[in-house]
Amino acid sequence: MSKPKFTLDPKPTFDLKVPVPVPGEGFTEITLTCRYRNRTQFEQFLDEIKEKTNSEIVMLVATGWNVDAEFNEGNVEKLVENYMGSASSIVGAYAEELMKVREKN
Repeated sequence: MSKPKFTLDPKPTFDLKVPVPVPGEGFTEITLTCRYRNRTQFEQFLDEIKEKTNSEIVMLVATGWNVDAEFNEGNVEKLVENYMGSASSIVGAYAEELMKVREKN
């Protein structure tokens, strides 16, 4: 099977698996559909989130998820309220994915 061609125009969204801390249970993984941002857009995003709430930041990062609830601001607020480490886990995984550097084995 041949490798897919590399393109200079990334897809507008991508799926990202994020570990969400669940008290007393460790972590559970959710999959978010995230917005792609180029370097300039990501820098603007970092400036913009300084004045945002955790749920607003997650809404800027993602467009959907595999959670058994509709992806909307109310449910995102419920996620970040009930699982305190979720917003930082999501933003950290998102930033890492956008700036991913190949790890040496």
